[in-house]
Formats: sequence, C-alpha cells, structure tokens
Amino acid sequence: MKNFYLRGLLRALVVAAITLSTVVSGYAQSCNCTDYIYLNDEVAGITHKFTIGTNSLTEVDGDPNTGGTQPWLDFMNIGFATTESPHGLAVDINGFIYIGNNFQGNSAEDGIYRFDCEANATPVSQSTAGGGGPTPYIQNDQGNAFLSQNGNATGTNFVSYGNYIIHNLRAEGVVVISAFCDGNSNPDFAVGQIEVPNNDIFEQWGLADGADGRLYATVSTNNGEILIYSLDPNTLNFEGTNAFPAGTDVTNLIIAAFDTPANNPPNNPNAGTNPGNFDITIQGIDADAAGNVYVMVNSDFGGSTTESGVFKLDPTLTTVLASDVFRNDISNRPGIGRGLVYDEANNRIYVSGGVQTNGSTPDCLSTYDDQLNYLPSLAVPYVQGQQPKGIALATECCPMVPTAAIDTILCDPTVGTTFFLQDLISCEGPICATTFTEGASNSGITFNDCNNSFVINAVNFCAEFTVTSASVSCAGLNVALTIEGATPVTATVSADQAVCPGDNPNPLMATAAGASSFQWQVSTTSATAGFTNIAGATMATYQPPAYGGGTTYYRVITTADGGCAGTTTGCAETSAVITITESTNCVPCSIT
Repeated sequence: MKNFYLRGLLRALVVAAITLSTVVSGYAQSCNCTDYIYLNDEVAGITHKFTIGTNSLTEVDGDPNTGGTQPWLDFMNIGFATTESPHGLAVDINGFIYIGNNFQGNSAEDGIYRFDCEANATPVSQSTAGGGGPTPYIQNDQGNAFLSQNGNATGTNFVSYGNYIIHNLRAEGVVVISAFCDGNSNPDFAVGQIEVPNNDIFEQWGLADGADGRLYATVSTNNGEILIYSLDPNTLNFEGTNAFPAGTDVTNLIIAAFDTPANNPPNNPNAGTNPGNFDITIQGIDADAAGNVYVMVNSDFGGSTTESGVFKLDPTLTTVLASDVFRNDISNRPGIGRGLVYDEANNRIYVSGGVQTNGSTPDCLSTYDDQLNYLPSLAVPYVQGQQPKGIALATECCPMVPTAAIDTILCDPTVGTTFFLQDLISCEGPICATTFTEGASNSGITFNDCNNSFVINAVNFCAEFTVTSASVSCAGLNVALTIEGATPVTATVSADQAVCPGDNPNPLMATAAGASSFQWQVSTTSATAGFTNIAGATMATYQPPAYGGGTTYYRVITTADGGCAGTTTGCAETSAVITITESTNCVPCSIT
C-alpha cells in the first residue's frame, strides 16, 4: 500500500542522518490502513469521501444512521446558513483535511478550513461573521488575494508540504505558500510565494505534488497556449520568494493528440469533430514515480458541444503516450472534467467529473488505468446538479494492537532536527483524529501540538507522549510513546598483548566516560567475525583466562542511556579489537 500522505508532506523537511533504534514492548507495529479519495463539489457545497477498493469505490456515509444517504461533509450541516463553494483539497501528515472555501459573497467565510477524518472542524470554533459555521483555519486576509483581485477562486488546488499549504491563485502569476501551524486563529497567510514566469496568464488551475517528488503547476494564456511548470520542492524557501523555471509549452502536442485517428470517430465514438486550434486549459495534473505526467484538458467552458481529454505525457513532455478524448455532452466519462490525481498504490488515475451538458450524465468520478483505459466499474455515477472539482488521496490507519508501549532512542541526534510523532508510530499513514498528550517530565525538546512534531534542543532529550484517538475506527487507542536521545560512547581499550601459553594475560581495560554498561565479547575466528558475549564480563575491566595458544580477539560494547529515566533502551557502540597472540620470548621448560 502506498503512503499517500508522504507524497510531499515530508519532502520539505531536511532531516539529518540519525541512527534509529526501536524497542517495542507488547506492540507488533502492524496497522489496519485504508486508502480514500476526497472529492469537493463546489455547487452542492459538499465533500465526498470514497473508500478505494481493489475493484470498487464506496462512498463513506457522513451519518451512518441515515443508511448511506449523507455525504462525508455538507457545509450546510455544520452551521453555515448558505451553501459554500469548496475548491482545493490537501491532506497533511496528521490526517487533517484542508478544504479551500470560496463563497465569493461573504469574505468572512472564505479561507482554508481544517477537518479531521470524521469531518469535525479543528480547532472547534464558531464564526460570528458568517452563518455560524466554523471559522476558517487560515482566514482570507482580504488584502493578499485569497480571493484574487478579479474575483476568481483561489485555492483551486492545494498541496501540503511539512508545515505549509501551497495553493494556486487562478488568475494571478504566483502560487502562494501559507503556514498553518503557528497556532493562531489566522495562521500565517501567504508567508511565501512561487512566481510563475508568464505575463499572459488567463487561468492557472493545475497544481500537484507528483509521485516523482516534483511540484507541478499549469498555466493557460490569453493566446491559447498551455504550459507545464515543475520544480524540486526541496529547493524552496517556504517563507520567501521563489520562482518556477521556464515552463514547457505543450499546446501543439495536445492539439495534435486530439487529431489522431484513434481519438476521432469512428474509432472513438465518444469523440466529436475535432475543433482544430481551440482554447484549451489544463485543469488537473499529476505525475507517477517515473515522471510520466497525466493531465485533464478542457477545450472551453461553454454550453456547446466541445471535446476534452485525459492525456499521459512522457517525462520530457514531448510525447503523448496515451489518451482518452470525449465530448462534454456524453455520459460515462468525465465530461468537462476538473481535478486529476494519480494513485500510485493501484496505478490508476482518478478524474473529478463535469457538469451536465445537453442532458448528459457525466461521471461524478471517473477512473482510468495508467494506459488511460476507462474503467467503468470504478466510476462513481452522475449526481444531479454536480460540479466536482478538488480531489485528493489519503491513507488512514489504526494500530492493530490498541494498547502498547513504544520506546524509541535516537543515537547522537542533531540539535534542531524536527520529528513528526505520526512517523514514529510506524503505520503506513496517519492515525485518524489523534491526540498526543505531552508528558510532564519531558526535557530537551520543543513540542508543537499543532502539527504533532517536536524539535530537538539537546542531544540527551526525553519526550514522552500518550497517544489516543477520537476516531470510531481507532476507539480504545492508548499508546505510551517514548522518544529519547543519547550520545553514543565508544570505549578506548588497552593495547594488544603477546602471552606465553599457560600464562594469564593482563586485565583488559576500557575507558568510556558516560557509558552506563559494558559487555565484553570474544572471538577466535577473526577481528571482524565470530564474536560472542562473555558471561559475566560486564565491567570496565575484564580478566581473560590463561592463554592457551593461537590468536584470540576481544572487544567491548558500551551502552549510553537515553534522556528518559527508567527506560531499557540505549545507544551501543563497539570498541576496537584487542588481540592476544603468543609471545616470541617464551622459554620452553627443560627437564634434566
């Protein structure tokens, strides 16, 4: 199963190389994990949630008591007086879902909302400016264009990296970076930006963190061109000004693909007469691990019959590897599709469906394999009045053993390194609706309860947490999580010895300031293999038995305790080898 939440969530975090040793007590670290699709419908003001199965997509009911009739999230059901307009979607390392709302009539309700996996707004706070719904987690600052200057929606697509949400501005020349973890009611909106080097932008829709580790954005110009931009997000200054490298113009490539015989009647009964050089825009984009790029292309947004298509491009963006072209007035295809996401675990592409045109019933959600063969059995049927847009994947997990103790030690950690507690649980995805309660005796760390991370301030630190979950699927979870740091100590040992057979070697000596334990080992094989512990040899000094000939190798393993009292783990280091051989100055006994 692919860790969807790792597609971008930690790529921006540069973590120093650390020796990690985990000792688990009563805990198998096996987790039940489920993959999901989240899908926004801007007209209905709802967010759907679908369980991804091998051969099915099943909608998650927002109210199990209704018999499967409620979407996962309906803005009208959580206190808003009017239907909202959810756009962008992103999922962070803790399983929180971020939804961009663009009501365009009440700016106090516009912004980025945060929900747990059971559709509870977090933090729980009520808006007094709007209809009584939750306050946006990241509020539209109304001066920095969360609603862009021409009224177009922003946050059409979201990407989550570490502590940041990256969201595009539909008709502006930048991609905005907002920080969501300073704990304020209006967490740092637009702390950074990525400039798009194009002065003729008509629409800027596509934005994705590809499975190849790159950040992708798309632009449609007023001259009818479509361009794809990409960069390595690890190069970004998240709280500064950045710029995409020059984009790749794929206009002619896509238009030519529409014109191929395979994409026109009679070979393709779902397509119409190719309109030639028409206005096209890339609404959705994603990439697989090999760097192949998938795009959802629409020809226009009018009510007339037009063609759209899903295309697979090679990593150089010079060849169309596969395609599926269709009219917007047919059923059982995306129609005028919007969002697109690549599912690495199942090698599928999901496309959010379009609006009804000329009586058509396009899919709510269409599914393709990686060769862009349409998979009707994995399509979600049309819903009256639908207009799906933002789409995101998530993996949500629960440990199979709900009560456990985990003790993890970091050997020689780097001060200033950040760790996410969800990572240390070792599931393939985040545990839903998790609370990490900090222990009273913690030292040497700074805990961020917004994103459940901590920063190491001292090498010998102690971090103890109690892990619980409010999720129905993870009821009863109670994990005692201990993370501590230690400075490894390598012993300095005494010199090699040459001994006569039958004589006792001098005591072997080890010096290791700060070591909490010693364990001497012996080998007669070599200086690198065959070592076994010597029973009872657990002091800094060890007296070997009388020398019996040949070569014998000794070494000592020293252990340094972590920063938490009473734990059983430690950081072990192995000393250099002491070699005992036969002396050349031995005088044989003579009998007269």
